[in-house]
Amino acid sequence: MIVKDHERDGRAVPRIVAMTDELSADPVTLARFAREVLVATTAFTDAIDDTRDGWSVPAAAFGDTSAAPAVAAAAEVLRDETIARLSDVQDVLTTDVESLYQVAFAVQSAEEANTARLKEVG
Repeated sequence: MIVKDHERDGRAVPRIVAMTDELSADPVTLARFAREVLVATTAFTDAIDDTRDGWSVPAAAFGDTSAAPAVAAAAEVLRDETIARLSDVQDVLTTDVESLYQVAFAVQSAEEANTARLKEVG
């Protein structure tokens, strides 16, 4: 797999351009991309945290019919499930950031090791 930079919104981002038996990537670009994902993840998390309190609907909003308590309970379950799924997304994004940084470090370490080997041989 070959990863090369391409521009999106004026920024260089890595993308896969071919599948091969080797990985070629710029660790600096990967680290920059990881930082961008981290910033987006933080913004996502902050937006959820800033609005979460407003997600509860008062029971009175469902009226005074006999079905109102059941509808209110269903809305509460939906809110709780939504928060749980958004938390799952946050976890995935955080894991992705960590993985991107690990790949950037691994690529940089491999490049340094290859450079050292070439100096020994050459």
